[in-house]
Amino acid sequence: MIRVFKEGISAEEAERALLASPGAPALFKGYAKHWRACGRWTWDFLREALGQDELVVGDNIGGTKRGKKVLLAGFIDWILGGAGPESEPRWYTLQYSPFAKHPELLEDFAFPEFCRTLLDFRSPADKEWYLKKFGWLFIGPAGTETLPHTDLFSTHAWLAQIIGRKCVSLHGPAGEKARSAVKRADLEPGDVLLVPAGQVHSARSLEPSVTLSFNFVNHTNLSAFLDAIADDPQAWRLRREEA
Repeated sequence: MIRVFKEGISAEEAERALLASPGAPALFKGYAKHWRACGRWTWDFLREALGQDELVVGDNIGGTKRGKKVLLAGFIDWILGGAGPESEPRWYTLQYSPFAKHPELLEDFAFPEFCRTLLDFRSPADKEWYLKKFGWLFIGPAGTETLPHTDLFSTHAWLAQIIGRKCVSLHGPAGEKARSAVKRADLEPGDVLLVPAGQVHSARSLEPSVTLSFNFVNHTNLSAFLDAIADDPQAWRLRREEA
């Protein structure tokens, strides 16, 4: 099941609940609605503040067949202009991470208290690397899709819905032979979803959408995180070299 916590739950209560049953997704209704990002990050703001960023968009995440480079300003205009006919791809941002280039954005939201990460690097270079490689803005029109997947290196993830509505489907832990029924979390602006490490999940935007997401490691998945690095050291080395 997806545990649902209403607005107003304390960080201590939320963390106790999560630790009581690790590995289960949780939806925090309205948790982020008081963040400045939820009021400030309008389409107009994103166009003005980030519009000259060049990014790659694809026809979906997890199974991209077509992609292209665009400026964010033009991409937003395309979204708000109706995103073309239904027969055309629902272009979606691929690994767009603006936080190192635009550190002022970090002042507009707070990492949820119950998602404290051990990847809290102290040197400016390592901090910049973490922001680039583990935090994203997912931006696209209605109908964009992220195919079923688990997150990189057995990390947990939190997703905060900023603009529009999105449906996230939870398919159960990876490797289960007989999965239970798919569970659905409908995200509205201000909602935060916690996706535990190893949880197969997919997503579909119901409206033009902006989602803020970070991956993280804490004591509940540290061992799995280190095992994932040991299992594929080349992938980890490449991620580090891309800093």
